[in-house]
Amino acid sequence: MNTSPRNPKTALFLSLLVLPGTGHWYLGHKRLGSLFAAITSIALLYPLAKFTRTMQRAIEVALLNEASTHILSALQLAWQSTGSLILGGLAIIVIIWAIAAADVYRRTHTG
Repeated sequence: MNTSPRNPKTALFLSLLVLPGTGHWYLGHKRLGSLFAAITSIALLYPLAKFTRTMQRAIEVALLNEASTHILSALQLAWQSTGSLILGGLAIIVIIWAIAAADVYRRTHTG
């Protein structure tokens, strides 16, 4: 852990507006910061990758069937298949963001 004094407002700003975990990194809590950043990244990237792959497959099927006018249907199918995963990922991100910000605040305001 870093022993030099750090600005609490900067740590909170980093945690709230950049990425969960960056405030912890700034304060010298690199393992905890890495954990928050990793969970946030997985919760963001996995659903996005799944949606993108599902959308790509749906478009390929639409094009194979010469139904290029059904791209909107492909988007709807991709959302139906992965929408709950995306919303779950967003919920996890919001929860992790709140926990990380509260923890940074707690660490900078307790003696």
